[in-house]
Amino acid sequence: FGASGPDEKLTLQAALGMKLNQHYLVAQRNLIVEGVDDAWIITELSNLLSRLGKQTLPDDVQITAAGGASEVVYMATLMIGQGLEVVALFDSDDAGRREENKLRTKWLLRYKDTKSSSVLLGDAIGTNGDVSIEDLFPEAYYLGKVEESHKSKMENARVLKIEPRQGEGLMVNRIADGCKNSGIQFNKGAVANLIRKDLARKTDANASLNYTIEKAELLFQRIRSQFD
Repeated sequence: FGASGPDEKLTLQAALGMKLNQHYLVAQRNLIVEGVDDAWIITELSNLLSRLGKQTLPDDVQITAAGGASEVVYMATLMIGQGLEVVALFDSDDAGRREENKLRTKWLLRYKDTKSSSVLLGDAIGTNGDVSIEDLFPEAYYLGKVEESHKSKMENARVLKIEPRQGEGLMVNRIADGCKNSGIQFNKGAVANLIRKDLARKTDANASLNYTIEKAELLFQRIRSQFD
């Protein structure tokens, strides 16, 4: 878009447009997330909370996976240009904070009548430090799904247990490093798909997911408040 101003950019996006309603599953109200894994997990958490009689995502909100933090900004401005309402959800890591700040300060402040906003995941669930969608789960639960989904790889590498890297950073990155150190190629999508299936089967709360349900309620409460 070169040096175009915000009005010109939104006009161009709308004109080139990518007729969004034809090319994407969008609605009047849209939640944009960084990746497909986020969309899978958020969808099934909302479904689980619905079965538990708890607060969920609004029924009329469509979830769109953008493909990275910078793409969330692009997709959000594209939808705003089409007159749609948007909540853009970012991971609380370096890339997420940078792109959330860009969307909020360079776009949303200039278009206050768009009924659109940005949310950092860590802020929404009340967790400090780096946070991604995987951090809605206790490490023991997530690590169990890693080992279940990577069983054959672990057997081939003669590894009995994945040892996450110690220290700071996203849990998923620490686990990915642990896999790499054991000679195992980490597949984050395979883990997310297994979690999605596990959540879809659950009809009641159990101790292993109490933390997750608590954090999911906080997340959905924040998202709902942004659409109100």
